[in-house]
Order: sequence, then C-alpha cells, then structure tokens
Amino acid sequence: MALEKEILEFAEKKNLLIHKKALELLVKKDNWKQIIFELEKKNNFMITESLIQKELEKERVKVLEEIKNEHESIDTPKAMPHTDLMNTEIQPEAVIQEQVFRPIAEETQSNYNILSDLDITGKSDSQGKVEDFQRMFTDKFDVLSKLLKQKQFIHARPIKEIKKITPKTEIDLIGMVAKKWITKKGDLAITIEDTEGEVIVLINDWEKELKEEANKLMLDDVIAFKTVKWSDDLVIGKKLFWPDLKVKPLKTVDTEVSVACTSDIHIGSKLFLEKEFEKLINFLCCKEGDMKEKNTAGRIKYLFLLGDNVDGIGVYPKQEKDLDIKDLYEQYRELEKYLLRIPEYIEIFMIPGQHDATRNLDPRPAVQSKYMPELSKMKNFHSLGSPSVVEVEGLNTLLFHGNTMHSLFENIHGLNGLKPSKAAVEMLKRRDLMTTFGLNQSMAPEKKNLMLVRKETDLVFFGDIHRFDYIEYRGTTIINNSTWQARTDYQIKKGHIPTPGMLAMIDLNNRKLKTKNFYESDAK
Repeated sequence: MALEKEILEFAEKKNLLIHKKALELLVKKDNWKQIIFELEKKNNFMITESLIQKELEKERVKVLEEIKNEHESIDTPKAMPHTDLMNTEIQPEAVIQEQVFRPIAEETQSNYNILSDLDITGKSDSQGKVEDFQRMFTDKFDVLSKLLKQKQFIHARPIKEIKKITPKTEIDLIGMVAKKWITKKGDLAITIEDTEGEVIVLINDWEKELKEEANKLMLDDVIAFKTVKWSDDLVIGKKLFWPDLKVKPLKTVDTEVSVACTSDIHIGSKLFLEKEFEKLINFLCCKEGDMKEKNTAGRIKYLFLLGDNVDGIGVYPKQEKDLDIKDLYEQYRELEKYLLRIPEYIEIFMIPGQHDATRNLDPRPAVQSKYMPELSKMKNFHSLGSPSVVEVEGLNTLLFHGNTMHSLFENIHGLNGLKPSKAAVEMLKRRDLMTTFGLNQSMAPEKKNLMLVRKETDLVFFGDIHRFDYIEYRGTTIINNSTWQARTDYQIKKGHIPTPGMLAMIDLNNRKLKTKNFYESDAK
C-alpha cells in the first residue's frame, strides 16, 4: 500500500493519472519511475495497462537483442544473465521471436456498445393483424420522410396540397411508391402516396438520366421528387432523391486493432470446408503462418459472423441427403467446439441466417442460448439478431445476413450475385434492408420497423450470397462476406460462383482492408 501511494504521488506531481490496472503492474517493477518517465516523454496524461505493457515489451525485446548480439559475437556461449523470459540455454532466433510475440488485441481493452433497441431479440410483439401492418408501414414512412426533409434542398409539402396550387407551379413531394408502369408513349409513371393522399408522377421518356434512376424504384420505396404540377392528380417529375447516407470521409480511430468478418459457415453440411475452417481458427489463435501473419491476426479484436452458422434441418426439400450432421443441436455443438477455441480477448458477434435455429422472418431474433450453452457462458460471445448495430471503437457497424438482396437482383437491372456490394449500396440509398414487402423473404410486421437503416453507418457487413465483395460508399465500408461451404448443386444450376474460405479484416486506424484466403492458401 505504501508503494502504491508513492507511485500515485509521484505521478500526481507530473500531472499524470494512473489507471488501477496499470498501478497493479507498476508496483511489481523496480524501475517504475523510469517507466513513468518514458511515458511522460510521449505526452501521455493517462497511464493505462496497455501503455505499461508496451513499455515492458520494449524492455523484453531489448534484453533479447542484447543476449542475441552477445551470442553472435563469440564462439562459445557465456553464462546468460537471468531474465524472466528465457532460461540459460541459448535460444534460436525463431524461438526468441515466438516468445516475445504477444497479440496487440490482447493488450487492448474492448470498446463496443450493442444498440439493443435496434435488435428484435426479445421484443417481437407482432400478431400479424391488419393494425400491425399499418403501423409498420407508417413507421417506415415517418422515419424515411423525416430523413428526406433533413436535406436542405427539399421543401416537401403534403400531397393533398397539390389541389391548392396553380398548374405549372414547382412543388416538392415525398411519398411511398405504390405503383409503377410504362405508358403507351414510353413515359414512366409512378404512383406515390403519403398518409393523406396520392398522386401520379410522370417522367418523360426524354429525361433519360432521371428515367434510368427512377427505373430502379421498387414498390414501397420512400423517395422525394421535385415536380411541376400538371393537374390535381398528375405532376411532372424533374428530380428524384433517396433518403441515402450522408457523404463523409472514412472515419478512423486511434487504435491499432482490427475487425474481422466472415459468414455462412454451414456446419453440418457435407460440403462444409472443415480443413479450411480449422486453418481459420488456428489463424485467429495466432498459430497459422509466419510472424507477419501472426501480427496481422494479433490485431483482430472483434470478429463478426454474419449468419448461416450451421446448415440447419429442413431448410429446403430433401435437405437430409446433403447433411453430414442430421441433428440441429449437434450442429451447434460442433460450432461451439470451434468458436470456444478462439482467444477470449476477441469479441465475437454472431447473427443468424435462414439456416439457423430462429424464425424464418425478418427481422430475425438471435439464436437462443439453449443451442449454444457453453458459448453463451463466455463474456466475449454475443448472439444478436439480424439486423443489428454495434458501435465498435466508436464506429457504427451494421450487421445483416443479406437474404433480401435476391429481391434486388430480380428487380433492378444490372444487379446480380457476382457483385453483391452494388445491391448493398441500393439498400443504403433507400436506408432500407427490405424494400418491397413480401417478395423473396417474408417480414414480420413489428411496431418498430427494424429493417430500416436508422443510423448513419461506418461499417456494413453482409453474408448469404457466398461471395466476397467489397466497396466504399459515402464513407461507409461495405463487405459481403465469404463462405465455408463448397459450391452447391443449386449454385451450379444457377451459374453462381462462390468465393469460399476468405476472412476480411479492416484496420481501424486507417480503414485499410486485408483479406486472407484459406481455400487457396493465398494471403493478400
């Protein structure tokens, strides 16, 4: 206690603050004053456990270098000075490097916040009544129209007020797309509605750019138009605006750690890439590759798993013939065996897909702890719903399995599974992860529409398509993740080419992307 007091008083004279964990380390060191001096020179006003660990690491490296240099300068070994890192036997260089290696992420305190109000888990109150659907669509319109009204160049008026203004007058309108068709003259006609009225927006065929953009509109999209009144029930569209994300620079944070993400493990499938997934786990444990790769793995502090973690049971007709593990609980037990080996300093966030043990409706609640009893006990494991939002080191991270992308592939020209990131951009432009109700994927009519992208995002991670793809859009990094399942008969039939066995990593201090391909043993 006396030494602790002495250290605190010494630090106070230098206007320094010492974290409790850091103090516990300092009292064990005879050279604690020197350590504080070194940290003071670097303008650190708060001495943390991580800063102390880094200084101690420098000391250890220095001792090892001195030992190594002494060994290289003579033919016969001398008695070695005692250290707590080595015994008196000379160690090869590789062994020395192995002994001094310590993952940066292990020394870094976790800094995340799960936005539980944007996760349906434990909050579903839908009974499938007409009133539930009405409040869901009303919530969608209210949220997205508010985002559109925040744009300085949009001064929208209720649709019913069209009757009060004279023809050929400009008017801004916000509405939800109720119908879309091509007229006999080749013009594009769109019926939009708000809570009190509806109107037809006509886009003339010669307005090529506007018509091309408006052709991307899907039913239930909420958008803004700059128009000119033609009659009480018809306006001429001049410009179209999406709710969209704000334009911003890539946000970086003052930390040396990274996030990693992957998806669609499909444990239980006969096509599960067991050997490759084993390599992934070893990589995360810093047991795979050379020292450069271990340093890369050692930066990973947050790992995101984007759904279809197991192959499930009865997901599609005659699935049992494709299963290696035909018991759902056993599939999750096998998943647990892998994930429990991941170092505890890595925070794991897992969301479900349509193959997981949860309802086949979006938004999906988290996989229950009864399927993963051992994992659920771990403080570093977080089972979340799809979609979910997690603030990681101050960066808003949107997680969604991505199964609704198929609707965009089928309804928007130029989109397909080879470039799923383009479909993700269309979702973000709309601020909506499920545009049209009732297409490829069903949606539960919840009171709060959690398929909306209510917050500005920094990172967006998807899965489902089994194909890695990456894009940066308006300061947001979008990754569609890889898979750990070989190419299926269904994918062959559809001509879809997956990119299995890949892990994506983003350094948070510079937002640079790294990938490691375990399927081809190819690191980028």
